[in-house]
Amino acid sequence: PLIISDEFGSLSADLQEELIQRMRRHKVNVLPPDAGINVIDRIGRFDADAIGHELKHVDYIMHVKLDGFTLTEPNSPDLRRSRAQGTITGYVVEKDDDGQRTVIQLFEHNFGTEYPVSHPIPSEQMSENVFRRRSVDFLADSLGATFYDVSLNSLFAR
Repeated sequence: PLIISDEFGSLSADLQEELIQRMRRHKVNVLPPDAGINVIDRIGRFDADAIGHELKHVDYIMHVKLDGFTLTEPNSPDLRRSRAQGTITGYVVEKDDDGQRTVIQLFEHNFGTEYPVSHPIPSEQMSENVFRRRSVDFLADSLGATFYDVSLNSLFAR
């Protein structure tokens, strides 16, 4: 399952939904997000070992942790530019001959995104809701490149 944790309200749900849609478009099998969330809710925190042991059909676990997310330029609330920082951690769930499951961390990658890259957008040119949605889309595209192949054309299409 893909698990996203943060302290930014509905952002985690929006980002999780966008990432799952992109992964499915790229033929990556993804469990419903509720599967991992149920384990987290029961134990009170993210625990890759618990998820790997309880969800028997899982081969990989991806955890996206957002540490920061802003929608405006520092000291300029009328200029819109989103910035996101965090960590992606990938785990593999290995099974031995006896059916025992072991969760092993494969990688940990820090990320930082900025949208738009070139210059901020004045708030009178775009509503906050539209800008937030585009920012989440950009972040989902950027993070998605960790999980599947991305063509150069799609990277520069924006």
